[in-house]
Amino acid sequence: MFNAEDYVLLYRETPLDTLRKAVECRDAACLIWPHYRDMRCNGGVGRGRVKWKGRDQFVHVVVCEILNGPRPPGYHASHSCHNGAGGCVNGSHLEWLPSEQNLALNRGRPTKDKKLNPVAVKEIRAMHACGLFSHGEIGRRFGVSKSAIRSVLSGHNWGWVE
Repeated sequence: MFNAEDYVLLYRETPLDTLRKAVECRDAACLIWPHYRDMRCNGGVGRGRVKWKGRDQFVHVVVCEILNGPRPPGYHASHSCHNGAGGCVNGSHLEWLPSEQNLALNRGRPTKDKKLNPVAVKEIRAMHACGLFSHGEIGRRFGVSKSAIRSVLSGHNWGWVE
C-alpha cells in the first residue's frame, strides 16, 4: 500500500503514466488507481476508468489486455487479490478467466460493503415465500433497499444461491 507521499506523487502523474506503471508493476501489493473512478460501481468505491483507443474503459481490463492479449469471448479480467472493486490495477494481479469461474471465485466472499450473504439470501426468500412481509420490511431487517430485495427475489443478484 502507498504512504501519503507516494499517493501525492502518483496523483501528479497523468493517467497514461499510471497505466504504464500498472502494466510494469510486479509488486505483491495492490496498485490503486488514483485518477477517475466510476463511483456508480460497488457502493461508491469504484473501478478505475481511462480513455483508451478512443473509448472510455475500465483500467483493469485495459491492463489485462495489454499483458495477456485480447479478451476471449465469455471471459472477465480476474483479480487474484480480490480487490478489483477497490480500484486495484496491478498487472501482476490480473488474468483472463471464464465468467463462471471468475464469479465462483468471488461468491460469498465477504467484503466491507456487502450486507448480504448466501444464508441471508435464503432467509429473504423464505420470508417472501411465507407472504407475511413486504419488500420494505424484509429490506429493513437486512439493512438493504426494497430494490435490493427485488433483485434477490428475481435472481438478478445472488441467483446462484439455491
